[in-house]
Amino acid sequence: MPKEITPIQNKTLTQWQHITLLSYDHGEFRHLAEIAEEQEFNKQLNQCGDGLLRFIIAEFSTKEDCATIDDAIHRMIMARSQINEVLVQLQSASQASVRANSQDS
Repeated sequence: MPKEITPIQNKTLTQWQHITLLSYDHGEFRHLAEIAEEQEFNKQLNQCGDGLLRFIIAEFSTKEDCATIDDAIHRMIMARSQINEVLVQLQSASQASVRANSQDS
């Protein structure tokens, strides 16, 4: 069940950035959505230790021309596709390694 959407405290966040902060990693970073001051928000985001979250927030920025929710959805679809490409290659390399190791035995 979706969590209740809280009002946006940081007026520099887009709606989709706000939704991301509330929902990403089961709400682990929802506290960032409550930071009203932009400089403090950026500091806390940069120190959060989660590069994927920082990537998503950056991709959803109006500075990156992410102007609509449809833009945000499209960006997530593209990122998922690119991540899946890497995953397929890693799985293939892993299977090749297992086969090579079993032939060495």
